[in-house]
Order: sequence, then C-alpha cells, then structure tokens
Amino acid sequence: MSTATRHKRIGTKRTGEILVDRGVLSEAELEQALAHQKKSGGRLGQVITELGLGSPSETERELAWISANRHLYANRWIALHGDTLLAVGDTAREVYRATAGYPGVPLVIQVEPLEGTNFAGW
Repeated sequence: MSTATRHKRIGTKRTGEILVDRGVLSEAELEQALAHQKKSGGRLGQVITELGLGSPSETERELAWISANRHLYANRWIALHGDTLLAVGDTAREVYRATAGYPGVPLVIQVEPLEGTNFAGW
C-alpha cells in the first residue's frame, strides 16, 4: 500500500494533511478551511469546496459521488478516483487489497451515514 494513498480515520494522517501531501491544498489553505470549519461546522470537504480552495475538480466529484450514494454504502469502505467507484468492502484492508494494482491514488474512506439517521429495526 502506497503512503500516498488518501484515507480517512485510519493511520495517523487526517484528511486535511493528506490533501496537503497530495498538493490539493497548501498549508495556508488548510488552515483557512479548518478555521472556517471551526466557526461554521460542517465537513472539511464541504468547507474546502465552499471557500473555492484547492483543485476542486477531483475532490468535488468524489464528494458529489459520496453524497449521491451515501445511502447505498453507509458504514462500508469504498475506494474512489474522481467519480469512479473502484472497490467496496467491509474493512479498509479489503478495499486496499482490491485497489493494490490501481495505477492512480484513490480515495479510501468509510462512508458515514447521514446524521440523524434512525435505526428502524428490532
């Protein structure tokens, strides 16, 4: 697994650090986005897009794909590159293994369910 692989909530790097490492954001842009996020709340990717920071094309496509498909993949791990789904699994390890030969650097993330989603079962 490449150290350049983007991920969320695994390892020691946070999403913002990974975006800086990949050259999507500068350190100053990340600090600006984090300050705005602290005041307004919301997800970092959403704040970055709202502020028009970084190179939004790939990030925007990934965020849009996650928003549109969150209900299908909630609590599952996925690998995306832009708006292309590369792998789905129950664990990060499973998804990393499935994308091991991929020539690009995919976003590997656990899809969080919508806030306030209630369990309706027994």
